[in-house]
Amino acid sequence: MSRQDDDARLYNCFNKYEEIVKQVILLDELTESMDPRRKTKCRGNNNGGNGSVLERESFDQVIVKTITKYLHDLNTNTIHPDDKPSSDR
Repeated sequence: MSRQDDDARLYNCFNKYEEIVKQVILLDELTESMDPRRKTKCRGNNNGGNGSVLERESFDQVIVKTITKYLHDLNTNTIHPDDKPSSDR
């Protein structure tokens, strides 16, 4: 695989990663806006509790693991063991 091919593959992976992140953020915003419990907490409950912070951190960890696994799978699927390195030297 040449340097240009590798750069193009990495660029495509980055674009896919960026699209996934945008979708996750949109999904997160949609689920928060449709959750009636979230609306009542935001309106009048400012007791300083950190339950939603912990839930958010847990959700973020799951998203990071999912995206990392996807990118790892994408990387292993695009690299073929039969490919021989180019001898451009």
